[in-house]
Amino acid sequence: MELLKEFLNTRDTDYALMLNGEWGNGKTYFVKNGLKQLIESTSLPGQSDLKYKVIYVSLHGVRSINEISTRLALSFYQLQHSRGFKAIGGILNAASGLFNVNLEKIDLSSLMEFSNAFIVFDDLERVSSSVLVADVLGYINSEFVEHNYVKCLIVCDESRIGKNKGQYDTSDYGIIKEKIIYQTFKLESLDNSIKGKVIASIIESDEIFSSDLNDLIIEIIGLAKEDNLRTIKFSLHLLSVALRAFKIHFQNEFDSYKRCIVNNTISLSIEYKRGELPEDFVNYGGLDNETVIFFQRLPPIESVNEETSVTEGANQHSFVHKYYKKYELDDRKDYVFLKYVYYLIINGVVSEQLLEDDHSKMRNRLGNELLSNAEKHYNNLINFRTTSDNDFDTAYRNVLGAVVKGEYEIQRYPSLRQLYLYFEEIGVSKSDEVDVDQSFHIGLQIKLAESIDYDRQILFDLSAASQSASHEAVKSIYESVINAFQYKRDILLKELSNQTLIEIKANKIDEVKMKITSESFPLYLNHWNAEEFANSFVDTSNLFKHEFIEHLSRVYSFQPRILLDEQPQAFEFLKSLRIEFEKIVQSAPGNSISSYHMRRFLRLLDKFK
Repeated sequence: MELLKEFLNTRDTDYALMLNGEWGNGKTYFVKNGLKQLIESTSLPGQSDLKYKVIYVSLHGVRSINEISTRLALSFYQLQHSRGFKAIGGILNAASGLFNVNLEKIDLSSLMEFSNAFIVFDDLERVSSSVLVADVLGYINSEFVEHNYVKCLIVCDESRIGKNKGQYDTSDYGIIKEKIIYQTFKLESLDNSIKGKVIASIIESDEIFSSDLNDLIIEIIGLAKEDNLRTIKFSLHLLSVALRAFKIHFQNEFDSYKRCIVNNTISLSIEYKRGELPEDFVNYGGLDNETVIFFQRLPPIESVNEETSVTEGANQHSFVHKYYKKYELDDRKDYVFLKYVYYLIINGVVSEQLLEDDHSKMRNRLGNELLSNAEKHYNNLINFRTTSDNDFDTAYRNVLGAVVKGEYEIQRYPSLRQLYLYFEEIGVSKSDEVDVDQSFHIGLQIKLAESIDYDRQILFDLSAASQSASHEAVKSIYESVINAFQYKRDILLKELSNQTLIEIKANKIDEVKMKITSESFPLYLNHWNAEEFANSFVDTSNLFKHEFIEHLSRVYSFQPRILLDEQPQAFEFLKSLRIEFEKIVQSAPGNSISSYHMRRFLRLLDKFK
């Protein structure tokens, strides 16, 4: 600031100043909302009745030197005639169209008076690749600085000069810069007060935000150590969309869950802009895997050795672990992962189905007034670090009581067993370890005796989480639960594979195409008999044969070596199927359309010789 004050109070300066800083760190905001006030409150040297006026010009995308003059003229007239600016702009544009005049070829800046002007040239590094930065500096120097003593400030990110398609001559830039720039001062990072003002101004301008969210938003941005203004504005824009979408559908519950939406949107959008957020719509980067997150929540304790610590090893440095730690999500009672926010950040649109699902999740996990006693105790238990002693004691005993009665979903049993093991390790257990183990054993047997609804995502989550389990008591529960889901999956797959075979025999090509496109289709092969399938296929119509082969060849490219490693039973089926088709082709008339299709199918199976 002292340098700027000295600059303003010096007569006939034949040099300019430069403000340098990284993209998005608030340079433009700093100029327009900080420096501008200082500049325009200062009188010209020896002229106390005449104060400076700031003329702001962005050089972003300029394709010629004359275009700079045009932009400068428009900024000048906007400043001098703010009410008539639109009319002047319209007249200029109309005249250029009527008389076929290119405004860029007219030096409009020669028509202006700059005696008390302070010109800010922003975005120097963003000029078009058709213009040399050195030439832009040369124009500013010759037209304003060196001969006319006009005060100029050049704003840029110097680290990016010379990197636009390799067309900038950086050596020439260095020479001309040394001639025109007296001193460069650098804006290292976004000042907290500026950051707060930006956030406050956005919140105040959008009715979807309420003032009680201001502190939470600033807190999350602070935990992220985010100083990039563009990233902050991007996050707040998406937050506005996410909040508005929820309020439209669930207005009566908006105030109850808006903090959860803020926790998700601000943190995930910042990680996305940094390139850290995985684009994974199967498991949402691990954030939707409740079992894995359970392990991430358990803090490392020095007394826990390497064999039993659940946060040691690969998981310790996973995205989920770092994300939870950075944003202190373990301690936030108003947080559950929201898929619709994740989807919005990556795709730019709101999925109403995911929003519906997330609404149910928030009601179940955050809306305590709607929860059963078992769920309330469960929530108190997993948030044990912030639960009162009395509530923890109650939750510990009640959850264990619900476990032994088989009242929780079977997929929760492994993570709950791990949690009770952890309580034993940190010395807060309320029961003997043998009693705890027996309670889980009894409850698990009750759950295994019940009918389980197969869920591919739950099985995927359990399999991923089981890799982190090291204690035998936990491993055995994982093994039992995973086996139960796999058994149910195999029954379901056998039913579907039999149904598909029936549909093939009935020439139901649309239904069969849907099965082929299904992710489970390769697993059907484990349940088919090669001879039965081949005979069923022979009896289908030629239309069915053609569409089946076309669709199968578009969707799959079977890799025998991979299939042999991952699904040996499916590999053996295809190998046997090739033999069956070879027999059929050899015995069938060679000039029929049906034989032609059988030969096509056989070529698909040639890999399995």
